[in-house]
Amino acid sequence: MPLPLMLHSRCGPAPHLRNQVTGYQVTRIDPTTGRAVPFAHNVGPGPAADMGAMGMGFERPFDVKFGPDGALYIVDYGTARVNPARVAQGQVPYEFPPQTGALWRVTRSQ
Repeated sequence: MPLPLMLHSRCGPAPHLRNQVTGYQVTRIDPTTGRAVPFAHNVGPGPAADMGAMGMGFERPFDVKFGPDGALYIVDYGTARVNPARVAQGQVPYEFPPQTGALWRVTRSQ
């Protein structure tokens, strides 16, 4: 039986992760021990765009589901940029560049 999965960025970081970069990995939680173990993550800490690799790794994954084919699908929101000038215009300070989100399909290796 697969272990439950938790995304650090879904509701903000867990208390023990507050001083770490979050939002670039999917973590599984062992329900018997409560231990969090990275399941899928970028090579380095942080979003792929921060490493100059936009589109080649996780940015902000926020949901996972198993498909009818048995694969795990990870929905990644994509890049978000802060633009303080938008506040002066009465808008939220975030910009979301188009086409930076992704749907990742994870399967068992042979």
